[in-house]
Amino acid sequence: MIKYFDIFILTVIIDIILFYIYHTSNLNTYDKYNVIIITTIHLFLFVCLFLKFDLGIDVLHIIFSLNIFLFSLYVTNVKILLVYIGVIMTMLCYWKIDNRCPMGSYEQLKSFKELTRKAGSFYIIAPYIILGLLLFKIYLHYN
Repeated sequence: MIKYFDIFILTVIIDIILFYIYHTSNLNTYDKYNVIIITTIHLFLFVCLFLKFDLGIDVLHIIFSLNIFLFSLYVTNVKILLVYIGVIMTMLCYWKIDNRCPMGSYEQLKSFKELTRKAGSFYIIAPYIILGLLLFKIYLHYN
């Protein structure tokens, strides 16, 4: 089951923070485009949430996962890294409390659901690995 309201509120909070970072920080080109792309994806997510278009939410869930697990590694701005860390920690809390992701489990994309089931432990361990890498990037920035 998808938690439409929770996703909406979290996305609005993320967008407000990213809007603030975009307008107050000196971002490099990658970080600027990353913020713009995330905001654009969130616009599509708002439409899918409003229409309760679960297939669209599942596709955006895959894009979200790619952004968190791959594209976040190239971000250099500490504030944006902290946003990623906050998103990962929130996601892990939902996984622990509800025993599932608030965006659902790819119910409309059966083949991808099967792929994540087969990946099993990697899919569970990956957020912790990325979280550690992002924290290490922040550590390196200040030392």
